[in-house]
Amino acid sequence: MKTQFHISSGIMEKGFIDNYIIKKDNKTYIPASTLKGKVRNNFRLLLGTKMEDEKAEKIISSIFGGEGYQPAKIFFEDLMPEEQKEISIRYGVAIDRYKRISKDKALFNYEAAEKGTYSGKVIIYFDEATIQYKEDLEMAFLMVDAIGKGRSRGLGHCETFIKEAIL
Repeated sequence: MKTQFHISSGIMEKGFIDNYIIKKDNKTYIPASTLKGKVRNNFRLLLGTKMEDEKAEKIISSIFGGEGYQPAKIFFEDLMPEEQKEISIRYGVAIDRYKRISKDKALFNYEAAEKGTYSGKVIIYFDEATIQYKEDLEMAFLMVDAIGKGRSRGLGHCETFIKEAIL
């Protein structure tokens, strides 16, 4: 993570903070589902430039899993910080987009995790049908340049690295 980031826990806790960050064992982390969603969307964009949508969706479902009994061939692990990260509190003001002024009584605050290195594993089982999309999958990972919300406020900008290990 090149900047602070905020991935909401979705839990409304009592206290003076309006929006809490997601935590596991009181540590910030990036959920596997967040990364999987970003990679899947990027992969969809890449395949959309090469083939029609219907064929692309079949390939995406065969790799990432789909409706019915269509298990995934790719498994994501939560990204954990390499060292404990501080959590700061940021403030903002809601803007009325039509009037282009701040809304009355619209001050809010939220937690943000500090920048740093987060790592985890992604396991992909390639078969004869999916091995041809290995480069596209790698590109989909490398295209992840932001995670979480608040990108217009400078949050969540990141850089992705792949360290390949063949088992």
